[in-house]
Formats: sequence, C-alpha cells, structure tokens
Amino acid sequence: AAKDYEGLLKACGTSKASPAARAPLQAAALIGQRRREEAERFYEVLIAEKADAKLLVAYANLLLSSGKRDEAGRRYADALKMEPGNAVAHLGLAVLAADRNAWAEAKAHSEAAIQADGSIAYAHVILGESELAANHPKEALTACERSLALDSRSLRARFLQGLIFQELGRYDDAEVSLKRCSAERPDSATFRWHLAKLYLTKAAPARALALIDEALKGKSTDESTFLGLRMVALAQSGKFDEAKAALKKLSPSMTPSKVLICESWLLEREGKPAEALNVLRGKLEDPDAAYRWAQLTVEQG
Repeated sequence: AAKDYEGLLKACGTSKASPAARAPLQAAALIGQRRREEAERFYEVLIAEKADAKLLVAYANLLLSSGKRDEAGRRYADALKMEPGNAVAHLGLAVLAADRNAWAEAKAHSEAAIQADGSIAYAHVILGESELAANHPKEALTACERSLALDSRSLRARFLQGLIFQELGRYDDAEVSLKRCSAERPDSATFRWHLAKLYLTKAAPARALALIDEALKGKSTDESTFLGLRMVALAQSGKFDEAKAALKKLSPSMTPSKVLICESWLLEREGKPAEALNVLRGKLEDPDAAYRWAQLTVEQG
C-alpha cells in the first residue's frame, strides 16, 4: 500500500493540474503513508503561496479529521470570506456548531450549505438535528427525509429519524428506525440505549432488559450509562429489590439529590407514597429534592 501512495505522490508531482486540484490527492497520499503532519504542512505552504477557497476547505477538512476543531473552524471561516457561497465550508461550520450544541448557528450554516448545494445529504441531517433541538419535530422530519432520499445508508440520518418518530409519538416507526441502526452497528451503545429507552416508553420492560443486559456484557460499555435504564426497567417489571440494587450500584456517579429522588420514585412505584415523601422530607434544603417533594405532595393531595 505504501508503494501505491508513493506512486500517487509522483503522479501528482508530474500532473499539469492546478495546485488546488492536486492538493487533496497529494494530502491523501501523505495521510495514507501516516504522514499527517506533512500533509498539514503541505497545505500551509500552498495556502501561504496563494490562498484559495478550495484549498482552505480541504485543509479545514484535514484539520477537522485530526481533531483540531478550532483551527478547522478558522479555516472554514477564511474560505467563506473568499467564497461566501462555499457549501462545504458552511457544512463544516454547521458540523462544528452541532458538536458544541450551538443549534441556532448549526441551523444557519446548514441552511446556507443547502442553499448553495441541495445535494449534500449531511447538511440536511444537521438541519434536522437543529430543528429537533429547537423542538420542531415536523420540520426536523422533513429535513431528515430529504437527507435519507439523498443517502439512504446514512446511520446518522436513520438514527435521527428514530428520535423524531419517538418525539412525535410514532413509537412503532421509531422502533423500526432504531432497530435498523442497531442491527447495522451492534457495537453501538448509543443505538442500544435509545432502543431500550423506547421499549420503556412502550411499557415493554422485558425487551428493554434484554437489550440492556446484553449491552452490559460488552467490555467497552460504560456501565453507568445503562444502569439508570436498568433500574427503570426493573421497576416497571415489579422487581423493586433488584431496582434498588441497580440504584445502589449507580449512586456513586450521581448527585445526592438525584439519588434521593430516585429512591423516592422507586417507593412511589412500589405503592409506598408516604415513604416516598419521607425520603425527601429530610432534605428539603436541597432545591431539587424540595421541588420533587412539593410535586408529590400536590399529587397525593
């Protein structure tokens, strides 16, 4: 493989194509040889000689793939100064904004990317995620379906579809989407977690427990991620002693007030309303515990 990359470098060196056209191939060859830093320097030299929007975007993409997010963002912004309608630069900034949960910014850049080039499936995904974050599930579904029409294999779009269906109360449709994601990526804790959570929403704790217990067998699974769901699933199944054991195992990673609220919730589910109140009554100086105590007091009359 190294010889192939070397041949690609030589071919690029003798090509009559412009530096901007050759740059992505030359950088790819360097990356293939595990010479990522050289690839970055290569772009820096070219940009210093003659800045070009396409070069800046290609360099930003490389920086983003290397985890250098701040520098990538600056290069995408530089590209837009030279070419305001550059779809890929807007998409890059949309991705960076989404990763920061800056959803208004993500929406603005994804819309700009779509306006410049509506065929970029990923831009529609980011727009859909932005709409869902803004509590606009119908608009989110429209964007998601456009993305899937362009790229039906996108797991990010399929996963988003499942979340949107769940938000809209279309639980059977959500199950189809999330099961498809989980089948294609059985190692994904995220897909398993959301599918298990959906089963709890559908009051199917046995199916949730099967997924959760299977996930907990995985060596790379963060146990605390699933223990909260497991506690809820066990409580739904009427297995309160096991649910309390799950909470005890989870409690070191929780705040004291959260532990109390969960203890109270389990007692309430178990049909012990007075005990559920008493657990919280001694901790009313904690705002979260006090709020939950007030809720229970009103609910119990």
